[in-house]
Amino acid sequence: MINYETSSSSFFEANRIFCEAIENQFNSFKYEYSGFCNSYGYEIESNFVRNTLSYNLKFIKNQTTRNGVVIPIDAADFAGLELKINGVDPLIEISFGKNKLKRLISSKELKQHIPTPFYISTNHKTNNQGCIQLANLLLDNKIDSLIIKSGKAFLEINSVSSDAFDLINKLETAIINCA
Repeated sequence: MINYETSSSSFFEANRIFCEAIENQFNSFKYEYSGFCNSYGYEIESNFVRNTLSYNLKFIKNQTTRNGVVIPIDAADFAGLELKINGVDPLIEISFGKNKLKRLISSKELKQHIPTPFYISTNHKTNNQGCIQLANLLLDNKIDSLIIKSGKAFLEINSVSSDAFDLINKLETAIINCA
């Protein structure tokens, strides 16, 4: 259940509409969730098991203020999604993100399929078409980082994403194809 801290603010209305859409998705899958929503942002979290994998899904939007001593500084807004998955094949190791240094040491075959400054590294064959498809999925969904190691995966999106369950479906398939 989401605790709504009501306000007449247009920011609250926008956040409420987004949170209600997420709430409807959780309800359609019968997943339990909790969180809050107010004018400054929201945080909605759910833990569920699906296809032998356990998920922790968190939608986040917040605003931080900063002190400007001489010149006023605007608040910093953050909206994104964090996804943690347990139960992934422990033999799979994949790392994806933005890092120019790691890109330098990435395989040539994978570098030619992804734009700078992104990199992808894996403990599997570098000419694997599945890894290229995974990289394209990550880029298409504006995913900033993915780390899969020791049977756990962590994914981070630093933009608003309302269809996380579609992404989860595609991600499960892509990880299996990359392995």
